[in-house]
Amino acid sequence: MAWSIEDYLHDSGLALSNGTAYKKRRHYIDKGEIDPISMGGVAVISEGTYSPKGTPKSLDIKYWTIQPDGRKELQNLINIEMESHNGSSKFNYKSVYVLGREVNLNDPQNIENVIEAVRRIHVSLRDKTGMAPHIARIFEDCMLEEVIGETLPLPGFDLDQRIKFNSSLNFNMKARGAKQRPQLDIPLEAFLPLAGIRKNTVDTDHSYMRKEFLKARSFMPRSKKRFDFESRLYKATLKKKSQKLKITTTPISETPSSNDNQRVLASAQWKIERAGKKRGFTEDTARLKEISLIDKNVLRQGFRDAMAALGVINKTHVDMLNQDYPSTLDHMATYGLSDSVNSSSPPAPKEGRAILTSEGGNNIKEIVPGVGTDIGGNCKTFETQYEDIKTGEQQKCGVILDWGSHIIKQASNWNAAHPDLVEKLKYCKDAFITHHHLDHLDGIIPYIVRGLLSKEHTLHITPEVYEMLHDKLVKWGVKADDPRRPQINLLKDASVIDIKDEDGIERLSVLYGVDAVPHSAKDTPFTAYARMGNQILGSYQYLGDARYEERHFEIHDSKYWDQVSMMKKHCPDAHQYMVAQNRKAPELRAKAKAYLEGLYRYNKTINPNASRITQKLIQKTVDEWHFIPTYAELDATSMNREGRGADERVVEDNLTHIMTNWLSDKHVAIGRIGTADSRRETELCAANRAQRKVTAFGAAIELHYRIANKHGVNPYIVERPQEGKYTGIDDFLKWHANQNDITPTEFKGRTSVAVKDWFEHGQAGTIMAIMSGSQGNAIEFESMLYKLSEGRSYLDADPKTSSTARPANLKDWAVIMSQSAIPGNAKDQKTLIKRLAARGMPVIEAFDDNLRVHNPGKLKQHILDDLIATGRLHSGCEKDVVEADGSILVQGMSIHASGHGRKEDNRLWIRNKITAKQIGLHHTDSWEAIQAGYDLIEEEGRQHPGNIFENAVETQVSLESVKEIGRKNSSLIMTREVSEPGKQWNKSMESARVINDDYAPHHNLGLSGKTGGAREIHFGTEDEDAVRKREAQNVIKVQFNYSQGAHSKPGRAYQGLKPMEEQNLPIWDPNHPDLDLIK
Repeated sequence: MAWSIEDYLHDSGLALSNGTAYKKRRHYIDKGEIDPISMGGVAVISEGTYSPKGTPKSLDIKYWTIQPDGRKELQNLINIEMESHNGSSKFNYKSVYVLGREVNLNDPQNIENVIEAVRRIHVSLRDKTGMAPHIARIFEDCMLEEVIGETLPLPGFDLDQRIKFNSSLNFNMKARGAKQRPQLDIPLEAFLPLAGIRKNTVDTDHSYMRKEFLKARSFMPRSKKRFDFESRLYKATLKKKSQKLKITTTPISETPSSNDNQRVLASAQWKIERAGKKRGFTEDTARLKEISLIDKNVLRQGFRDAMAALGVINKTHVDMLNQDYPSTLDHMATYGLSDSVNSSSPPAPKEGRAILTSEGGNNIKEIVPGVGTDIGGNCKTFETQYEDIKTGEQQKCGVILDWGSHIIKQASNWNAAHPDLVEKLKYCKDAFITHHHLDHLDGIIPYIVRGLLSKEHTLHITPEVYEMLHDKLVKWGVKADDPRRPQINLLKDASVIDIKDEDGIERLSVLYGVDAVPHSAKDTPFTAYARMGNQILGSYQYLGDARYEERHFEIHDSKYWDQVSMMKKHCPDAHQYMVAQNRKAPELRAKAKAYLEGLYRYNKTINPNASRITQKLIQKTVDEWHFIPTYAELDATSMNREGRGADERVVEDNLTHIMTNWLSDKHVAIGRIGTADSRRETELCAANRAQRKVTAFGAAIELHYRIANKHGVNPYIVERPQEGKYTGIDDFLKWHANQNDITPTEFKGRTSVAVKDWFEHGQAGTIMAIMSGSQGNAIEFESMLYKLSEGRSYLDADPKTSSTARPANLKDWAVIMSQSAIPGNAKDQKTLIKRLAARGMPVIEAFDDNLRVHNPGKLKQHILDDLIATGRLHSGCEKDVVEADGSILVQGMSIHASGHGRKEDNRLWIRNKITAKQIGLHHTDSWEAIQAGYDLIEEEGRQHPGNIFENAVETQVSLESVKEIGRKNSSLIMTREVSEPGKQWNKSMESARVINDDYAPHHNLGLSGKTGGAREIHFGTEDEDAVRKREAQNVIKVQFNYSQGAHSKPGRAYQGLKPMEEQNLPIWDPNHPDLDLIK
């Protein structure tokens, strides 16, 4: 069968839009795309030849894959040869191959299917979008597997996701080689389209190579500037085989001048190595020597970042080919390279500097609608930044202090928000968590679920925090042996961990004291020292959340509070070096004296005999100046509340009194959140004193009590159980009973035979059941009290159909809501209380230092009489405390103690514990609290840095003070839980990274044509199930290390990229010595 030229051009997608014939002897169309998830790349190429008469002679469609592990593969998709039909202008197909399989030419239908696939590929190649053809979909729709009769492998392409590479997101090749001269080899015909340097001889206006130059211009309403955006291809040297690409932005003024204000946004330089046996290249190759973004050669950072930078350049060129001003900021964020433009701070000097950034917790500005002015998202990064003396490039080494989720107050399409640390994970490989509350811990979960962490990252946490995190991760399908989990270092006692760079030089030292800070959960504070080897640059003390409890310090006298002595012992060489430096600075004596005057103004704990400041004391302070913390932050949550917060011992007394005197003939259900360690201790003490048997209902509460059984209730008064023994609660109850000369009660699990017997035969007034679900919001839909309020709990279940049913007569029960509403949940908690009271139970609600008894019923007069008898109410004033609905309001009777200290608690912190040279604030969304905190610091004669408070502000920390030097992007990671309608299990996670350009630090550089606002980009891997299945064969068990004067092991040095053929990486082998995945 003969085919005409015209039909072929139309059928194969090569016809021109005006209907004229393609008259060149050769066509060449390419397009490349880099997957922002795996950083693998595909480059599709179509090349055809024609006779002088225009008759097609051959067509070759092929594609290159650049795998995430550095391998490069060429795949022939479709190869067709034609021959002239009897010397006419028509032709016949001589041979047709699909992926090397020959197609039967005797079946015209098969040929039509192949040509239709060709047409669809050409349509995609010729359009101006940056999307490579959906090869897998095209092959399926054109039924090419049926044509060939076998399954056709298409590495790099996927039917559902278009482009997909089977490699872990956290994989990053760490090749050896000269650090100062990194290089990366990519086949030339793949490299050019991957960099967006496209060639299209059919549609020349779609081709970069037409003029080797692109230009766009736009006016920026926000900065009120006009910018030229240019991309140009140069000869890097006089030799043709060396080329350079430069992308620049230039502000255009009314009076044009030179390019003094021109900014190089991106550049790349490569040498063309021609194929040949002598040269050792099987194809023409681009040997990349530089790929830079904002003056930073990312080629030195590893293969992933090099490919990511090509992706940014590619998308920028796509925008320009579409006659649009590039959205380069979006592209940098998409490929995880926002760090290149993520700071307005000046470059770090060779001698280094310490930078503190609040990534969340200082929540004054809204970032995403409804998020950013709420409590939560607590996270700090502390970095040592310096200029590399060998390369002249900026280097960073940092730590993450807490990694919490935001508590969203307003209705939103998202369930949660978390700090954005995507770029900082490249150099912040160690994270330290103070405690297990969700606003300090849960932000790490989407990073693990979405595969952004690796075995190069280490999480430093206590065993109790690990238990909580492990439970959360398992619920998200990340089991203990999942390779997505980072290394775990379990903290013990008090010690110092050194963070070293790739050359083994100390860049940070982090001092910690396990459980040293009193809070509602066990809280481990950290003090981070920025270092340049023996040179100490500055330090930051982070307490997490805090209240002040004298009893806590009496039973747990942590070495952490003597930080100077710990650091002197840990790094004597650094101390000796710094003492010599300090003594060379005569002005330091005056500074030391002023510091001591403020420190000892009221402080009688640190120096009780400080009637005068001696010269000897001043000299001692000078010699220790470098180890005295520069900057510490107070928990300002309740700073604007006068007085001191309630103590847990007061709560214990009140709970005991209520159960013994008000509710003596009723079982008690106590509702609270599942992370209040101090409240758990209070409950057990009250149960002992009131002689109530104890059990737990609800997943969160049951886990909380299991952790106590495993690790102890309070290990500073009763030792932790021996490993493998779960006796922590029993040990504590016996100790407490012995201290009070009473008989210990018992704790049993909800499903035990003993608890079943208590419910069936126990006398009313003998059970205390701790229950989950104190807030009443939708997240707690499956919690115990929520279900109890709706009649679908274990207490409502039928034992005939449920073995775990614990049927109860609710007239014999009362509820104590021993947890006030978390900000944003007050309305939901009120609704929950009303539903519980409607079921006939008295409900006692905690709010502030008071309580309210809802639905007291027959207990009303009994409670009022007790209030009179105990002096809480004057006789005859009963009507003053009885509300319209019959509820009883009791003021000054706390059944909840906040974990956040009030003004006078913070005063005690300043006087007795905080020795830092400057004191600031964190953990609040209230300017009123901030001002109250600064006033308090001044009252105490101490120094504060002024209004350095907002998130995203970059603060330089010296040995003496802190100051703002710039800011970073304001951004969040947003997540939502998705499940089938009506179900609350088998949830999946949807996520996005949202950046608010209204606060962008570089809005005046012309990096985007957009006018601000928030923009969403992808976050992490495509789906956790896909990651789990993909990496099933590469299971790596989580390793535990216990810190006792531990040193964090330095990662292997990355010293540039070797040529691909020298790396010898035929497959990705997790045990390959050159792949430092786990070391």
